[in-house]
Amino acid sequence: MVTSTEPLRAVLAAQGVDAVVVPNAVQPGMWGDTAVRPDPAGPRRVLYMGSATHGDDLALLRPVFDGFTDADGRPVRLEVVGVTADGADQEWYDRLDVGTAAHYPDFVAFLRSRAERWSAGVAPLTGDRFNDAKSDLKFLEYSMLGLPFVGSDRPSYAGVDAHGGLLTTDDPSAWRAALLEAFREPAPRVARAQAYVRAERLVGAEPAWLAALGL
Repeated sequence: MVTSTEPLRAVLAAQGVDAVVVPNAVQPGMWGDTAVRPDPAGPRRVLYMGSATHGDDLALLRPVFDGFTDADGRPVRLEVVGVTADGADQEWYDRLDVGTAAHYPDFVAFLRSRAERWSAGVAPLTGDRFNDAKSDLKFLEYSMLGLPFVGSDRPSYAGVDAHGGLLTTDDPSAWRAALLEAFREPAPRVARAQAYVRAERLVGAEPAWLAALGL
C-alpha cells in the first residue's frame, strides 16, 4: 500500500500492513507559476480553502481576524471556500461559493481565475492525531496558486518554512504577525516555494513511484 505521510504508514504498520510513503504532489501545467498581485482596493483578503470537514480548524482563526488590519490600516478579511458546511454565525469571515466547480481541475481553474483577490493562503490545524497524519498539500496548492503560505506549526507542515512557508502557533498574535510578514514581501517567498514544488513535488516524479513499487 502507498500512503502520503509517515504517520499514516505507521498506523498501517501497527496493523501489520506493509506500506510505503510517496508524498503528495501537484499536477504540472494545472497551476500558475508566478506570485499574484492582489487588488489594492478594499479589504485585504486571505484565502482558506478545503473540504467541508475543517470547522474546528476554522474556529482557530476567529480571534485572529476579529478587528485585524494590515500595516496600512486596511481591514483584513478571511475568505472561505468550502472548509465547513455550517453557514451560521459567519459574520467574521466571507464565503465564496464555488458553484459547479466540484471536479478538481475545475476547482483549480476557479481558484486561479480569482487568485488576485487574495494576499495569502492559510492552513490552520488543531492538534489532534487525525490532523497530524495529513499531508502538506495545501502548502503545495497555495504556493502554485501564487500565494504566500501561513499554516499551523503541526507535523503536517513540518519543513515548509525551509521553502518559503510561514508557520505559527495557535496564539492569535502569532498568526497576525505571520500574516503581516506574508503581506510584506510575498514574491520572494512564493518564488522559493514554487521552485521547491517544481523541483520535487510534481506528479510524474517517477523515481519516487518506482522506488515505492520496488522497480
